[in-house]
Amino acid sequence: DPAGLFGWYAIGREAAAVGATDKAFEALRHVLASWTNGPLYYLRLWEADDRWGDLRSDRRWRTLFDEARARIGPIYGQLHYFPGW
Repeated sequence: DPAGLFGWYAIGREAAAVGATDKAFEALRHVLASWTNGPLYYLRLWEADDRWGDLRSDRRWRTLFDEARARIGPIYGQLHYFPGW
C-alpha cells in the first residue's frame, strides 16, 4: 500500500510482542490516523487481532480505535457495502 500502513501495523505488532508498548501504540496510531476513510474491514480485523496481547486491554487501545471510528463516521460503512444507496 502506498502509505505503508500494513508495514506500520506489522511494526506495531512486533513491538507489542517484545514489550515495547510505547512504540507499539505509536505505530498503531500512525496506521489508524493515516486513513481518513479506511475500510471498516481492516479496522475490525485489526481490532480483533489477539497477537497484540495485553495491550488490547490498555485504555490507549480503545481510544485509538474509537477515534478512528469517529473519523470514518457511520455513513461510510453503509456506502461501502451498499454503494447504490
